[in-house]
Amino acid sequence: MLAEAEAAIVKRIEAILAPFEVNIAPFPGDGDDAPKPGRKGQIFIGYKRSRFRVTSWVPVTCEIIAEYELSLMLRDLRSHRGAYPLLDAIRYAITGFIPLKGPSHKCYPVQEGFLKAEDGIWYYAIVVAVAMVQIEGQAGLYTPIS
Repeated sequence: MLAEAEAAIVKRIEAILAPFEVNIAPFPGDGDDAPKPGRKGQIFIGYKRSRFRVTSWVPVTCEIIAEYELSLMLRDLRSHRGAYPLLDAIRYAITGFIPLKGPSHKCYPVQEGFLKAEDGIWYYAIVVAVAMVQIEGQAGLYTPIS
């Protein structure tokens, strides 16, 4: 469920941000070197955390608020390909997006902000969330949207 939602978010962001020509990928795995952004920039997308709320005890049913972080590494801040227009485009792409088939809700932005500037690279992060449901004894409630 988490990996499928992440893959759907990556695919959605790639489609909407194609005109920006930035590299978009899931966060690197263990041992992978996180590349510095090229001339156009880099966005990594990955699962950050989940929060849970029990909505029923019989059967146990939890609402899951899964959060995904999008980390932007860009060499430009304000131009038409810089951090500001990319943050705007990501919010547009993600707000209302439904990443999975199943009892889930639409994605929405939770927070975003500046992290640091280092060696001419601007670092920003935006966190997006989607609410899903987990029911006791039921696996496979979610399938990817084609």
